[in-house]
Amino acid sequence: MDMMYYDYYRDDFDISECQHPLQPDYNYMIKKLKEYNISEAEVKLLYSSGYYCLENIDMIVDRFYFGSQLIYDGVSGFHFSEISRLLSEPRSRVWVKHAGSLSEVLSIIEKYPEQHGTLFRGQIDNYLINREINNPFFTIPGLGEVSLLPSLWRIVKENLPSTYISYIPMKLLEWSLIFSQQFDWQNIREQIERIKKTEGHYPSLTELEECNDESLKEYGKMAVDLMYGHNTYYADTLSTLLQHYGLYTPLLDLTEDLNVALFFSTHKFNSRNTSYEFIGNNSGKSVLYLIEYDPDNMKKFEDRENLIQTFKPLRPILQKCVICKSDPFCINLPAMFLKGIIYLDFKISENISGIKPEDIFPNETKDLFLSYISRDSLIGKHVTRF
Repeated sequence: MDMMYYDYYRDDFDISECQHPLQPDYNYMIKKLKEYNISEAEVKLLYSSGYYCLENIDMIVDRFYFGSQLIYDGVSGFHFSEISRLLSEPRSRVWVKHAGSLSEVLSIIEKYPEQHGTLFRGQIDNYLINREINNPFFTIPGLGEVSLLPSLWRIVKENLPSTYISYIPMKLLEWSLIFSQQFDWQNIREQIERIKKTEGHYPSLTELEECNDESLKEYGKMAVDLMYGHNTYYADTLSTLLQHYGLYTPLLDLTEDLNVALFFSTHKFNSRNTSYEFIGNNSGKSVLYLIEYDPDNMKKFEDRENLIQTFKPLRPILQKCVICKSDPFCINLPAMFLKGIIYLDFKISENISGIKPEDIFPNETKDLFLSYISRDSLIGKHVTRF
């Protein structure tokens, strides 16, 4: 039986049940690297650190970054003769600044404009990738290799660090159960039955989409959009919804709004009472990431899309969301676009973002999508509510 999205939340779920798109051949890696005088012990360290060989191509690649390129680039993919570069000193070009005031934060940002636009991410700490052999091209001297792993890959790395697992998105049936809640289902069924009696057959979704009754028309339109778009042109939008309502995805959420990032830099999520609590600069650990927008790997949330017109999911809208994608062979992709880190190295005794939790996490009365997904019998209890 195929795995379903809600299986991630089963009490007895074993992450090894997930599909493996490709498991790199460890023995092949030993054989090939032996030709370049790389010992088996060194190969073991490389493999456990996330490096693997592409068969029939004389390259070793880094699963944290290579998937988005699929080409030799000298920083995430290396010819066998260049393996020594992986053992070189840290040489990331990401800059690190310590701001002594909010005005200095703004001044730093102004000095580093990006060609395609600057995005932000705020965190109460700077987390690092802990592996035996860090990639020196993404390792900041004196700091380390920054982790911008999405929630799904953090779980995979903690449980099966050398396993390459595909993301299982929610299927059409799962999404249909959520989206259908915006309609009076009893009324829809009664009208469909009346059409059957009149026409002698049940109407197709296309026929519903073109009928005169507004409620049936809206239902048909939603169903057609979902059927044809849930795995294609709406896939990123749907995953963005899961991400912003606290569920597992291979996406990392960024923002166009500096104040939103400042909120997350100065507020800690308390899972016990599901709330965000103001903590200032977290004893100097709070950071702002400046990330360059990349149109090929990032997507701005569009609240104009037909599928979500009737109930606008407010969290990604209010948080000015931009998501960065990733995959099993490029799990730290967002870090490829990291340009700078600002430490909030000044006393913060008040909420400098000007944003209250309810401003970007409205309750179920205001956020209809939150009310719909919260009632889902399979994943509703895992949705974050405030």
